[in-house]
Amino acid sequence: MGVNKLDTYVLSIIVILAAFSLLHAQEMTNGSLIGSALAQNTTEDTELTIYSQDIALVRETRQVDFQEGINLVNITDIASRIDPSSVIFEDTESPGTYIIEQQFSSDNASTSRLLENHMGKEITVTDEAGNSYTGILIGHENDKIVLNTSGNIITFMSVSKIEFQDTEDIPIGPALTWQIYSPEAGTRPILTSYLTEGISWKANYIVKLTDNETQASIDGWASIDNQAGASFNDARVKLVAGDVRRVSGQDYPEYVTDEAAGDQPPEQFGQGSLFEYHTYKLNRTTTLSNGESKQISLLSEDSVPVEKEYIFDSNTGERIKVVMSTENTESGGLGMPLPGGIVSAYAEDSEGALQFVGEDEIDHTPIGEEVRIFVGYAFDITGEKTQTDYQSLGESAERRSYSIDLTNQKSEDVNVTVVESIYGDWEITNSSHNYTKVDAFTAEFEVRVPANGEESVTYTVEVRYPRAIPY
Repeated sequence: MGVNKLDTYVLSIIVILAAFSLLHAQEMTNGSLIGSALAQNTTEDTELTIYSQDIALVRETRQVDFQEGINLVNITDIASRIDPSSVIFEDTESPGTYIIEQQFSSDNASTSRLLENHMGKEITVTDEAGNSYTGILIGHENDKIVLNTSGNIITFMSVSKIEFQDTEDIPIGPALTWQIYSPEAGTRPILTSYLTEGISWKANYIVKLTDNETQASIDGWASIDNQAGASFNDARVKLVAGDVRRVSGQDYPEYVTDEAAGDQPPEQFGQGSLFEYHTYKLNRTTTLSNGESKQISLLSEDSVPVEKEYIFDSNTGERIKVVMSTENTESGGLGMPLPGGIVSAYAEDSEGALQFVGEDEIDHTPIGEEVRIFVGYAFDITGEKTQTDYQSLGESAERRSYSIDLTNQKSEDVNVTVVESIYGDWEITNSSHNYTKVDAFTAEFEVRVPANGEESVTYTVEVRYPRAIPY
């Protein structure tokens, strides 16, 4: 079979391209096209956006001295729990700069990593007898090392010391290694952003009840926990409250109170918004050391009006719940989006000493919504529910009667909210007290129980259930 002119022409082009590629690869290997760019690994500016789901967005500015062409850049002093796939690179002064290749190493100073980086280079090995050998590292596996010493191949089954000759270009600790193309030489600031796990925040609140438990002082704290494997000095911090969706396949830290937050005014954080979430931006910089939890004042309000409620719900037990409530309004002393968190309540005892009385966890609470804190159970108020009658009204209906007996051993009258859960198509046909139909399955009675006395709620309800559909 003959070869026509077109086939010969195509074959010639392929050979030329292959030769050019081989020459280019050889030049890359010899390092003639790759320059080593000097990166400043002390960041000039650091911003942290911290979420409550063990993740943060880190934004940093670093100075890099670029050569024209391809540069090898090592970026150290980064979080060891970084998500390398989330890295964003930007050269604002030279938009033509871009990353060709990126490599993340978490343990550059380990023995195996150092050996890997010194393949084909000269090292000195001392065996267990104290004899030292210098040669080219040509192999290593587990504890075995293979050296080429002046043409002699020596395998060391175990060693007592390894000396590496050239370690200046090896980054210590977690590092990103980039091959970056720069269209021009010069020192320029670069912006890097990445997501890292290991940083989270949560809100904690301290409520001190005063004025016969009708007023409260409320202090809110933002507790930031940094277990990301890096410290962030003089960082600008923004906290995000909201549930951010993510797709993703213990030692207790030392708690540190921010020294500058002790007597700060309430306005330490400025409020903002992000997408469908709320943000809280710290109005100053702060340092978050690795392995540390820090608490920064989020809010501080005095004379917030509160109400104490007693709730009897037989579906959750026969004890009386104590709930403190307030409105998240500016007129009520609050009036800011409250991030969800744990609320600890304190009250004065008979001697005037402040004591812990209970805690609860609240959800994210927008402005204008009610804040309710379930702090515990009443000791001197009890309740008991008894079914007093039952009648069947056919296959799909029934009539039931109940008595709810409330006892108050306190020296003052109390109001108790009786919550009754009723399922089906129901109607209360007779009751001793007025009630409110809260929703399709709930009725509530507001009952005043006299001091050192009792009060009973009785009612009869007819319930109809939907019939099964025959097939």
